[in-house]
Amino acid sequence: MKILKDRRGDFTINGALILLLVMVLLVIFLTTISIGVQSAKLNAAASELTRFIEIRGKVDAAVTTEFERLTSKFGNELSLTIDADYLSSSEKTIQYGDAFTVTLTEQITIGAGGIVGIPITLTADSPGRSEQYWKS
Repeated sequence: MKILKDRRGDFTINGALILLLVMVLLVIFLTTISIGVQSAKLNAAASELTRFIEIRGKVDAAVTTEFERLTSKFGNELSLTIDADYLSSSEKTIQYGDAFTVTLTEQITIGAGGIVGIPITLTADSPGRSEQYWKS
């Protein structure tokens, strides 16, 4: 308290610099938190889509509709990749117990007050196994 009550003015410049440093650290912290939140949302969407494919056992128009529903929750565009060994390539069926991986990718831009924009690619991988048996 004694430093704040001192009237010589030495603390004025130091106080301004300390305040500036605190504000810069706050901006960096908030930017980092927003990236973490967006990554968690992307992982949740990938897990939800994986579970949908596990139950259906195939990649069809219903999966595309579910992907579009999940995409509508995000402000940016998502891209979907499904890596699987299909039993039938034309119907894109996945046999019971066969593994597949759903990959969602999102391009986001982080910045501080619109001054700096840095593009970052977030990726979420979610493995799964088909729960549908297909007669061949």
